[in-house]
Amino acid sequence: MYVRNTLIINYIEYIYDVFLYIINVNMKPYRKLFNNSFQRAIIPDSNSFYKRFYEIFVGSDPRIAELFEKTFMNLQREMLKQSMTYMMSFSATLEPSDEMKELAEMHGRGKLNIPANLYEIWLESMIKTVEEFDPKFDENIEIAWRVMMAPGVAYMQSFCDKNKNAADETT
Repeated sequence: MYVRNTLIINYIEYIYDVFLYIINVNMKPYRKLFNNSFQRAIIPDSNSFYKRFYEIFVGSDPRIAELFEKTFMNLQREMLKQSMTYMMSFSATLEPSDEMKELAEMHGRGKLNIPANLYEIWLESMIKTVEEFDPKFDENIEIAWRVMMAPGVAYMQSFCDKNKNAADETT
């Protein structure tokens, strides 16, 4: 029985590795577009990029403005810089780092309790900011950002209280 279970576990791990390989091969062109866009949009002046991101994000919904009302934005921008690293790593491996888990738990139910639908607004705000800062922004770059950010956004949303999200959508 032990040998059979070990074989099954090894087979599942193999299938998972194949799955990751297929995902990474299919995401390769998007990853390259994303990385090049990231270099153009963020690296030259990350402070201006993240400052503009928060202007767009906070201005997009009164609930978001309320969440950031008493926030020290310089520190918030620094935390977002780190969070972007976690998001990019997660999209490559689909394995959350300890930092990514901690970030999701902190924003999830029982702590900050951020509604799941606010992550969609977060992504839209990020795309709008990239559009302003990347001189080569086009439809393919937009898709690349959506593809690369989707796993991390979905992971963050999985920690949300689904009932709170539904209640917020009706108000």
